[in-house]
Amino acid sequence: MREETKRILESIDELKKAIEEGTIRVEDELITKDKDGTAIFVVADIRDGWITFVRKFVLQDDKPMKRKDFDLIQWLNSDYMETLDKDLKAIMVAPDGQQLMDLPREIEVFGKNEYGVKEEGSRWEYFKKLNTRICGTGDDAEYSEWWWLNTPHRASAAHFCNCNDNGLANYAGASSASFCVRPRFILAQRNQ
Repeated sequence: MREETKRILESIDELKKAIEEGTIRVEDELITKDKDGTAIFVVADIRDGWITFVRKFVLQDDKPMKRKDFDLIQWLNSDYMETLDKDLKAIMVAPDGQQLMDLPREIEVFGKNEYGVKEEGSRWEYFKKLNTRICGTGDDAEYSEWWWLNTPHRASAAHFCNCNDNGLANYAGASSASFCVRPRFILAQRNQ
């Protein structure tokens, strides 16, 4: 049996068509724009009527998770959101009161809560392979980066979980550390 290859979707219209036809699958890529210029979002998981996308490469600028005058999730939903294609923003959904833009959680990346508070959920299909957790700023990046997860540390709210440059779970101070960011968003899956 021949394994299907990922598809590259080069417009929001192509994305909408794939969703309507029910042909979208994990590892398909959407090419769009954000604050760094060209951005690639990959389908990380499809389940329960939702299609989850995560940025394939980290944003170029490191950010703290939380500081006195900064909250990464708020920044994603304001300043970062403003840099996205208006047609993409128009089809994003926030199931269960979540934010439109967020970060993956520890359970979604690793399938367990090694350092973070206990969360419901399971590993996204995309992150079952180690190489998808090792991430740089692009295909030609010289080295991989640490990136934040939206999971507070179970022993201290001053720490958050992250994925280190080897693709392994870790944690650090939310205000003292600055790491890279892999935004995620969700779209509704059409019923066939």
